[in-house]
Amino acid sequence: MVPHTKDEDVSLTDEEIPCDLHSLRFSDLFVGPDVFEVKVGPRQLYERTLYRHLCNPEQVWKALLERCEACYAEADRQEFTVSYDTLTFRVSRISTRNHQGVFVMRRIPAEVPSLDSLGLPDYIYKRLTRRRLTGLIILSGSVGSGKTTTASALMADRLTKESGVCLAVEDPPEMPLEGDYPGGRCYQVTVKDQDFATPLRHSLRMSPDFLYIGEIRDPVSAVEAIRASLSGHLVISTIHSHNVSSAITRLYSLAAIEVGSEDASSMLSNGLSAVIHQRLTRGTGRLSIRAEMLWLSGDENTGSRSLIAKRQFHQIDSEVNSQGLRLQNDGGEDT
Repeated sequence: MVPHTKDEDVSLTDEEIPCDLHSLRFSDLFVGPDVFEVKVGPRQLYERTLYRHLCNPEQVWKALLERCEACYAEADRQEFTVSYDTLTFRVSRISTRNHQGVFVMRRIPAEVPSLDSLGLPDYIYKRLTRRRLTGLIILSGSVGSGKTTTASALMADRLTKESGVCLAVEDPPEMPLEGDYPGGRCYQVTVKDQDFATPLRHSLRMSPDFLYIGEIRDPVSAVEAIRASLSGHLVISTIHSHNVSSAITRLYSLAAIEVGSEDASSMLSNGLSAVIHQRLTRGTGRLSIRAEMLWLSGDENTGSRSLIAKRQFHQIDSEVNSQGLRLQNDGGEDT
């Protein structure tokens, strides 16, 4: 039987009982031999009632578990994607203390949302939608902050408004970016065996206009992203961080492992165009984005670039605050 936890506080009528996952509100599913849990959203308690009211909970639980176990065996890796009932999930496998495998399934949206629907601060939105942007744009945040959604929406926006070809290198692919756009086309490339270097270098030989890297998590992907940004490409990627300064510090630290500290700081100061840090907050019944940005594109931001070149990362937070106030007062445009 499907794992059960009694909860007397919530009851649904027959008309309210959903028969598929489409009808449930959740961000993650936890599925294992003795586990079927639902996480509603960031920093929210597990919902221990709604999923028990599926009209066919045991069927759904067993089907998900079988699908995950089959894909895990085939992929032979800890992260992969799974499709079920027209839904797509990014799956990570964890091993518990009793050696039980539990699959954490994060639902992937059926389509990439429009950038203007995300609720970014106006001064950030105006900068990100400038035409003919080049360089490296980093979306940073903690797990579950929506940074991948924002990064994908930004790339889709560029492909819609400008002509060109995008190559998306991901491990595994998350948002459905691949396909034709009014201005161009995107091809999603799957990374094998966590080897970002090979597909990234191969992608650059194909001369794409835009490069999307799902996440910068190792020295090779950090250096290749920066190098691509220095050669006239627009590169969009994500990185885990607590704020803008820690995103830049982490990017520098990864690159320095590969090319040394001097080259890493020099390349980064010249290649970065923007670093955005975002988090999700709940208010009036819905999640909203709180974001801050360091804008480095253009000749007017030599001071910000100098801080990075000199590795004075401790001063970046102050620069983010002062620049943000200036851009908001100027309506998103420098004077």
